[in-house]
Amino acid sequence: MSAPDKAMSTRDKILRAAEEILIAQSFSAITHRSVANMAGVPLGSTTYHFKDKAELINEVMRNILKAEIERRSRINVVEAPNHEQVGDYLIELFVPTDFQNRHSLAVLYERLLEARNIEGLQSMIAQDQSHLVETVKRQFSIWGIEPFAGAAMAVVEGRAVQWLNQESDFEQLKLSIRDDLSLLLP
Repeated sequence: MSAPDKAMSTRDKILRAAEEILIAQSFSAITHRSVANMAGVPLGSTTYHFKDKAELINEVMRNILKAEIERRSRINVVEAPNHEQVGDYLIELFVPTDFQNRHSLAVLYERLLEARNIEGLQSMIAQDQSHLVETVKRQFSIWGIEPFAGAAMAVVEGRAVQWLNQESDFEQLKLSIRDDLSLLLP
């Protein structure tokens, strides 16, 4: 293996470990030492690839948000959806498949709220939110229901937060959103 390949592999290990620490614990738990231990690399490797904690966290969030945008772009869209299909589309946009259990979705929301308070991450989170809103508006415009995009997004977000505080399963969340959208959409 050449030196650049080995460095890239180490860098990927560091990023993966930092992401695991972020999801399992918090932003504050990410340190060069904790990442090096989790990644199984020397401490010096983390400082070689990332000059400080802020640079490492920014790169982790950039990768997470980039993957999320790519995931959203692969969502299948039907041409003339009924309320159920609109609901399913919105759920798929707002609730990644990996987070369809209460605990993991709560952790995801918590980390996004934390990120809004970390200098350098605010603009990344705002850009992701803008991208999500524009994606929904664009699709709703294609469907001819664009005036309802904001209200539909509010329904999904509200029901998701409500679901986090209840004992219902993911299918119940989907049913609630579909029911709400049947009342909202033409």
